[in-house]
Amino acid sequence: MAEDSFVGFVERLGKLLPLDDSLSPRAQRVTSKRAATVQDRLIAVLCNPPLGEPEQTTSWRNIGVLTSILGFQRFAIVNIIEQPTKSTADLADLAGKLDLIEVELKMENASRSAAGVLVGWGACAPAGWRLQQWRSLVTAATKGLVAGGHRRVVHVSDVPRHPSRWRQHTSPVHGRYSGSSFEQRLGSALRWSEVENL
Repeated sequence: MAEDSFVGFVERLGKLLPLDDSLSPRAQRVTSKRAATVQDRLIAVLCNPPLGEPEQTTSWRNIGVLTSILGFQRFAIVNIIEQPTKSTADLADLAGKLDLIEVELKMENASRSAAGVLVGWGACAPAGWRLQQWRSLVTAATKGLVAGGHRRVVHVSDVPRHPSRWRQHTSPVHGRYSGSSFEQRLGSALRWSEVENL
């Protein structure tokens, strides 16, 4: 199922970025390079950055595995909230204070440069946030994704589970997913959703 969705993703992208014969040869090369760059890139929408280097985190490594499973060459992380923290509990003072238009525009701009979108902001609202405050922020983010050309997104399990939790969630101890390796179980855990249903 995920493979069919990915192929459809790439086909739709090709229709969105056709080469225009009226462009100069240089402009056609630039457009062609942009299309190739977009086609091999996944963006991962997470809650907020860690205190340390993102490249040193479990989330980074797990997104790298998923990027490969989905057939992308590279990925970028875009965070709904830009405040680095040790845990989402440290975000309580930002509840209801973020600029929703800014979040929407950030997601739109980031998603325009990718062929696929992974959502992994977490299974529930950060500690200290009322559900309505969190839903408003998620709605702004998803509106930006749609404006950037993405109506369907991929996530792990039935909710946008955070990548730091994927290994635990897919562990064979729980018996939720089949497969002898993390990669196989992660592939089994993939779900595609319409953005409006998140």
